[in-house]
Amino acid sequence: MEEAKKPQSEEEVEEQRLKNGAEELLKPKEKTEGKRPEEEREEKMKAKSELEFGRFMKIVSPSLDPVMLILRSHLFIEYYLRQFIIAGIPRGDIILDKNFTFMNNLTIVKSLDVIPAYLIHCFTNLNTIRNRCSHVLDYKISEDDIDLIGRPLGVYYLDIKDKYRDNQKEQLYTALIAITARTCRILFEFVELKKQK
Repeated sequence: MEEAKKPQSEEEVEEQRLKNGAEELLKPKEKTEGKRPEEEREEKMKAKSELEFGRFMKIVSPSLDPVMLILRSHLFIEYYLRQFIIAGIPRGDIILDKNFTFMNNLTIVKSLDVIPAYLIHCFTNLNTIRNRCSHVLDYKISEDDIDLIGRPLGVYYLDIKDKYRDNQKEQLYTALIAITARTCRILFEFVELKKQK
């Protein structure tokens, strides 16, 4: 007798979706009629970026408290900074072996001139708030903290504040999503550009 399948939890469903997406990316693709190589590269890069961003969305859940949102987002941004260093500097792994701080890594990536200034400001401000969360017992995220992180996004952040005016946690979460999604996209564009050289 065949055993009935147990219903999957949301996490299991999402994990399977991400796994299937990764397998799909690794499969050799047939040449598509009418597509230029640039279009194919763009599609592949977009798929990789979406897969990586899906990993962020799984780990940085809206159900987390604001301090955990900050800490986990900071870890992702630091990971992305390290990826920029690996992709942008021959033997960047040597630099990463030195256990540099977030700000050291940010300075190196800033010198690569691949990330827009507004995102650099978001990262710097995220690091400031992360340090407060890590070094002050029972730190509570304030509206000023959220503004500090989101304000460099400009008009987009004003729209977030307006849309979620009564929900600071949602403002924070949405701003962190915007920052991470943009960073992820730039990273994959940068890696792809480096491959072409």
